[in-house]
Amino acid sequence: MTVFVDTSAIFSSLDADDKFHSQSLSAWQNLTGSGQVLITSNYVVLEAISILHRRLGLEFVRKLNDLITPLLSVEWIDEELHRLAVSAMLHYSRSKVNLVDYSSFLLMWRLNIQEVFTFDKHFKDQGFDVIP
Repeated sequence: MTVFVDTSAIFSSLDADDKFHSQSLSAWQNLTGSGQVLITSNYVVLEAISILHRRLGLEFVRKLNDLITPLLSVEWIDEELHRLAVSAMLHYSRSKVNLVDYSSFLLMWRLNIQEVFTFDKHFKDQGFDVIP
């Protein structure tokens, strides 16, 4: 089975002060131990790097690069998917749902992925099965 990994799962696993930290670590162990295929997008990686750098510092970007990224298959958002995500964001005008989320939804639908490792409620709102 394939599971999409969202920014919130990445961040919470690296920030010991995050309220979902222990849940995140447990979910990582379960997912990697069960042989799940873990996929994310280059937009998620970029967003995670940006948030980690700004909030926790460069050492946490290094941890992402060394410890988490090797566990993931990174799908690149192409021009068509980017345009569709921008159009969806502008059309639905939901201020709490950002471009990375819209691109993630569209990529998951394109790849027929139903499960997502996230703490972001917007994925559940879109009908995806949320882990944990």
